[in-house]
Amino acid sequence: MIANYEKSKEEQEATVRMFCTYCWKSLLNARKDIARRQERRAKRVRLFCDMRESELNRLTCPACGHCFESLFDVGGVGVTVADPDMADAIRALDADGQA
Repeated sequence: MIANYEKSKEEQEATVRMFCTYCWKSLLNARKDIARRQERRAKRVRLFCDMRESELNRLTCPACGHCFESLFDVGGVGVTVADPDMADAIRALDADGQA
């Protein structure tokens, strides 16, 4: 009877050791995952002071960086045309036709 009790106590201690090892490894892996996630996030985050002026302009006015604009002088007034086809058509006209 005593031998069975001692054996079961040894088995319990072995089980506890295995559980502690499992917990330790799980916590270690979780810590590594958190560190990796923070590294990835730090690579993506950019401060405004680190950005170039062109990037800041694109963020403040996204359409400004992507649109086509042409400036024409019509009767002494500057006219901006955003459509490239329309700008080409106006350029094809003579000075009187543009006015």
